[in-house]
Amino acid sequence: MSGVLRRRERPFIIKGVTALFFIAGLMCVSVLLFSSLYVGDWATSAALVLLGYLCTATAHSLWNLKAWAWYAAVFLLALLALADCIYAVIHASVYAALRTTITCIVLAFLAQPKVRKLFY
Repeated sequence: MSGVLRRRERPFIIKGVTALFFIAGLMCVSVLLFSSLYVGDWATSAALVLLGYLCTATAHSLWNLKAWAWYAAVFLLALLALADCIYAVIHASVYAALRTTITCIVLAFLAQPKVRKLFY
């Protein structure tokens, strides 16, 4: 079977990041269901739902190793790291600092040439 192409194998961390994006997307989208009960601000709810759809689309495309998914994942993770870093400084939160560190480690992994090459 020399004519059969093998599928590109996904590293474990890509599978983990994909799962986290999918879970985050579902959580954000589910806010729409409960926003009328608990959140009075529809603009915030709409922004979370939009973010949820973006996370879910990114998760699907990361799983399929689409080129644009790498850029979306890096953008969303960098945004998360920046927000957590600002929150950690303002509120002196150890948990936000830990989330920032973990996010930066994942970003460093995604920036490796062998990982980036998977998406092209």
